[in-house]
Amino acid sequence: MNKIGGESMFDTHVCQKLSSLKKRSGKTNHLTLDEKVLLDNFIEDNRGLLKTLAKM
Repeated sequence: MNKIGGESMFDTHVCQKLSSLKKRSGKTNHLTLDEKVLLDNFIEDNRGLLKTLAKM
């Protein structure tokens, strides 16, 4: 995958999508199927980091 300033284009895309998700209400039942899949994949891929952050 192409890199932009040390960050892959996919990572940039994911961050943009997650940012747009934050702007919505906190309820996942308002998300599109693609957004739910993206969120599920992000959580699965970053489970360790999220657990570490939750402990802080």
